[in-house]
Amino acid sequence: MVEGIGFFVFSLLLVALLIPVVIRFSFLLGLYDEADGDRKDHGRNISRLGGLAVFAGLMTSVLLFTDLKTDLNMVFALASFILLFTLGLNDDVCGTGPLLKIAVQLVSAIILISAGWCQEPGWIGLLKIFLFVLLCNAFNLIDGLDGLAGTLGLFVNLFFGILLFLGEDHSYGGIALMLSGSLAGFLLFNYAPARIFMGDAMAMLTGLISGLMALRFIKLADGGGISFLYSDSAMAVALAVLIVPVFDCLRVFLIRLLHRRSPFSGDRNHIHHRLKQMGYTDGTVVFRLLIFNISMVVMTLFLQHLGNFTLIILLFSICVFSNGLLTFMIRKTADKNYRLRDVLLRDTLNIGRN
Repeated sequence: MVEGIGFFVFSLLLVALLIPVVIRFSFLLGLYDEADGDRKDHGRNISRLGGLAVFAGLMTSVLLFTDLKTDLNMVFALASFILLFTLGLNDDVCGTGPLLKIAVQLVSAIILISAGWCQEPGWIGLLKIFLFVLLCNAFNLIDGLDGLAGTLGLFVNLFFGILLFLGEDHSYGGIALMLSGSLAGFLLFNYAPARIFMGDAMAMLTGLISGLMALRFIKLADGGGISFLYSDSAMAVALAVLIVPVFDCLRVFLIRLLHRRSPFSGDRNHIHHRLKQMGYTDGTVVFRLLIFNISMVVMTLFLQHLGNFTLIILLFSICVFSNGLLTFMIRKTADKNYRLRDVLLRDTLNIGRN
């Protein structure tokens, strides 16, 4: 574990040194994010190339401390990381359409699982591809508030990294801890008021790597590699760790489709936007969502004897109830005639709206 701590600290320090360089570089070339007065809250131009420093910190650590010769799958993983990051960087600089994003996310996911593709049933491979694409978009969608995507990415990969290390999966556990350290270095400059943004490049890659670590964690736990975990609850524990970005992404996409809009159209209906409507500051929103996420993990660990099916139903039920309560509180403040049933009929199914 001392080795893992070293990975974390090295990545953190490297990214913390690189961020000021990226900020100066961004403004020299005019590559910054402008406030649009609609979906963006910042009142000044801010560099959107923070992903460059995070990616450099991650890849430098991986190349220095990981033995790529002993694991062919690791080479596939790095190829997938580079491809997805390149797409995201193009989006941060020039803009990219949603269809091209999805296409490259699919290719990156296929590369990531292709080394073991023939060893599994086809539907398992398709399910993994869906998971990777979902998480790429989930982390990209929550990257709309200072510190949020970085904090959740840090928590997710720190959790998986520590448990993978304890289970003797040092290669992938090391990558998770390297990413955690890189995100920690980035967050020194990203908490409100942010001096730099992560950008689509690193937000999508954080989602991809988080999905990879979740699968490694499930495989390790299913094989009895983590002594205090029940093998038939590993999937639910992994979902609990990822629950905030996963539920927010699924909820927003579903509501957009029910309202006959493109699932990729922008709006201010994400969980962080809705908590801001309640009057919370950026820092408070990040803290509350992190505590909620940790609470879901702790609850799942305590109830792991219930098994995957029951726990997954419980996790989503809590999220649906919490979301409905938040919707009711927001709408009731603006409309005294708003009723509890309107959460489902008006705001979810789009029935009865004027």
